[in-house]
Amino acid sequence: MAPVKMGPTMQSRARVDADRPLHDLVLLASLLFLILLHPLLSQSDLRRLLMGMMCLVPVIVATFRIAGHKRLVAVLVTLMVAGFGVAALAELLHSPFWATVQWILLTLAFGIVAGTLFRHLQRAHSISSGHLLTAASIYLLLAVFFFGIYATVQVRHPEAFRETVISPDHHPDLLYFSLATLTTLGYGDIVPVGPEVRTIAALEAAAGVLYVAITVALLVGRVRANHL
Repeated sequence: MAPVKMGPTMQSRARVDADRPLHDLVLLASLLFLILLHPLLSQSDLRRLLMGMMCLVPVIVATFRIAGHKRLVAVLVTLMVAGFGVAALAELLHSPFWATVQWILLTLAFGIVAGTLFRHLQRAHSISSGHLLTAASIYLLLAVFFFGIYATVQVRHPEAFRETVISPDHHPDLLYFSLATLTTLGYGDIVPVGPEVRTIAALEAAAGVLYVAITVALLVGRVRANHL
């Protein structure tokens, strides 16, 4: 039987589905770096601007990871360029409107990256260390995605979150809140006040539980299938 020739579309998908452990490791490291630096970069306007820029680093790394999806890469590059410009504009003008646009752009970028990587995980025929790193990265991407939603809401409605333990700078750490909610840890030191953010927080907690259950079932199913 003659070998099947792969067209441009099939080759593109093959590049996306290929295991890239180095890219996966760098993506996971960039997300952890972002989370660890966040408490240090959220205490002043200038530092928050730098934090907004830092949020683009995982998106840039993920763009190389999904390079086979040319249309998605083009969308991500557009979002990153626009997000960079809007973040600078929001800082210069101290405009809630442009700050809202900035967080919307970042949230969309993280959502696209998480969704694309999860489809890559679903299409995997065998499981390697790279896929495990991808699964961990998607989990953290979900936390950053919801963090973007919370930050967008807080810009428009500063009273949407209340701290039961007041921090020195009086700015709720919403990335910490997102991680605590995703893992259903819920210390209760930051609470959503409005009905909208309460619903979003509940959805995030459900998404965290469902993601772990679905991903474990998916990975175990692939491993069992390869051993049959």
